[in-house]
Amino acid sequence: MLQGEESKAISDWQNAGDMGGELIRWGHCARDGHCYGQELEWYYRASKVETGLGDAWYYMALVYYGQQRWGEALQSLTTALQAEYLLEVGISDVYLLQGAILQSAPDFKNIDQALQAIDMALQLDAFSSGALKSEAFHKRGFIYEQQGVDLQDAISEYRKALDLQPDHRWARLRLGHALYFAYGDAEQAEKEIKRAIMLGGDDLFLKWAYRYLGDLYRYENRFPEAVTAYQEAMKFGEADEELSQLLDDLLLLRRN
Repeated sequence: MLQGEESKAISDWQNAGDMGGELIRWGHCARDGHCYGQELEWYYRASKVETGLGDAWYYMALVYYGQQRWGEALQSLTTALQAEYLLEVGISDVYLLQGAILQSAPDFKNIDQALQAIDMALQLDAFSSGALKSEAFHKRGFIYEQQGVDLQDAISEYRKALDLQPDHRWARLRLGHALYFAYGDAEQAEKEIKRAIMLGGDDLFLKWAYRYLGDLYRYENRFPEAVTAYQEAMKFGEADEELSQLLDDLLLLRRN
């Protein structure tokens, strides 16, 4: 739309009343068609038409998150939290996304602030879905690992995540990893990691899954199985010098 036409359309939608939710739905339609620019435009229009509606800002943040525009995502989430009301989005959803960005985004990473946001999400317990609540438990468990606290706390969080969503692949993978380092339970750790692999996933997930499995075998002196697992890990994602070196060392050990 031209600027004048855009202003008139927004004015007309405001006069029509209760159009914010409808414009958000149009944004969802654009999203499902993979038309990201248009998607963002519809959410922005919704924020202008119904200024007290926080959902539009949350969905804009999701778009920015997918585009790795971390600063704009965080700004949008702050606006969502300050909004007068939310319709289909839970306030816990907003805090969870804020925590996810602060947990891992380059230049914005702050583990303590990430934990505060996710703690708030779980304390308020106002998620729009069980899957998002499961993800909050998973992320809190991983933060506990990042902070180096008692692995039993991380294990507890991963199990809460899996109680809500048994097919949460990252929670199951990290549960297996944590079980081994907390208790030395190689049998249960192997079982959980293999169950995670069976769930499938993208290249990043499968690379780490086979890497964790290879590490477990290597620590247990099961070197042939470690080699096989590392070779599988090498098939996914970008070249990994550390993993390549581990594999070379194991192959050299087998030859000797």
